[in-house]
Amino acid sequence: MENNITGAGLQQVFRGGGAMTGDKVPIYIKKELYDKIKKIVEEGGFSSVEDFIEYLIEQAIEMGEGETEFTPEDKDKVSERLKDLGYI
Repeated sequence: MENNITGAGLQQVFRGGGAMTGDKVPIYIKKELYDKIKKIVEEGGFSSVEDFIEYLIEQAIEMGEGETEFTPEDKDKVSERLKDLGYI
């Protein structure tokens, strides 16, 4: 399964789209990290903290499996978004 995120798909992800449904289990993270993610969500990045975390974990797993390839344009968009959010 190939999952390349480009253009409108990347924008959809940053608006909180693409979350998967199903059974869920709790995962505990530091409160400080949760608060940072919550701020991203409140600024319109994602629909919920859970969606943001699920997206990041899914992408990390897929990247580790070599299934997700970002174009230079995608990388620039991600970098710009992280800069806008104050992370880089």
